[in-house]
Amino acid sequence: MGCLHAWKNQVDIHIPLLEKAQLLLRTFKEKYDPGDHLLPRFSNQKINSYLKEIAELLGINKPLTHKVARKTFGSVLLYYNVPMKVVSKLMGHSSIIITERHYAQVELKKLGMEMDQVALLLSTKINLS
Repeated sequence: MGCLHAWKNQVDIHIPLLEKAQLLLRTFKEKYDPGDHLLPRFSNQKINSYLKEIAELLGINKPLTHKVARKTFGSVLLYYNVPMKVVSKLMGHSSIIITERHYAQVELKKLGMEMDQVALLLSTKINLS
């Protein structure tokens, strides 16, 4: 698995890339000349414009923004049991406390789901006795 080196908050972070992401980067580099960057850099305003266009094409009636996309990415990682420390690194947060604060609701939802599993397990054990 390849690795992407990035800077955020004056910290060098190393992000492992899945094979599909590596392929996309190679393809992009061959077709376009991104210069000093792996991908072209867009302003948040431009990204929001693209996301609005995508939402319209897909019939999504909620506003999509770069912040929503970031928050969704972090939430999906946590939902699929990626450790909070790893999510914090991938999000480029300077502290795990920031990540915990931003994703507290996801953690509470997961806690509820885990307790539902415990209740199911206990009810099954009790019924077997």
